[in-house]
Amino acid sequence: MVLLVFSLVGGFGGFFYGGVRPGVSPINDAVASELPGFEKTIYVNGGSGYGIINGFLIGGGGFGGTLTSESSTMHGELSYSSGFFEVGYIKPLFKFSYGFLTIGSGSVGMTMKLNRILSDVSFDSLLTDPGRRTTLVTSGMCFTAGAGVLFKLSKFFMLGVKVGYLYSPQHPDWKLDDGHQVLGGPQVKLSAPYASINFYFGSSDE
Repeated sequence: MVLLVFSLVGGFGGFFYGGVRPGVSPINDAVASELPGFEKTIYVNGGSGYGIINGFLIGGGGFGGTLTSESSTMHGELSYSSGFFEVGYIKPLFKFSYGFLTIGSGSVGMTMKLNRILSDVSFDSLLTDPGRRTTLVTSGMCFTAGAGVLFKLSKFFMLGVKVGYLYSPQHPDWKLDDGHQVLGGPQVKLSAPYASINFYFGSSDE
């Protein structure tokens, strides 16, 4: 992954698994009559990569994950995703370990799919009332700040942990996937703390 700590020049990239906790309570309150609710933690996976110049990091990444909730009458999905550009700083801590800080900006979004569970229907009834699935989307800008530790396990592989916060100053309204606004929907809270385990590969010049 990054052997750059001694030379402070190089690069690394890879994939990660983690969890984010956006504000889903208003959504759960809104769907309570039809669904048991969504879990508060959304498990995500994604990727990121960085170049290193004299100890400074420049790069970015993205991630996404989906929750499901189901009752006898409805199936629901709640997805959360983000993509961002980051800069930061990395420095040696102990032997074969490095600490780093990052800040960045990008976009974050949430998608909710509600699928009514119905019995078999006739084609004519679908022409009259085709609604079986509704897709709602919302998105906004975000700012990120994080800190982590990397452990060099081999010449080209490092294992890392990272924690941070994704802040979105906006509270956008829900829209249908065709762009029409949804009135009276639950409040959207896109800001979320996050934590991840990172698997990185790369090299550096000493």
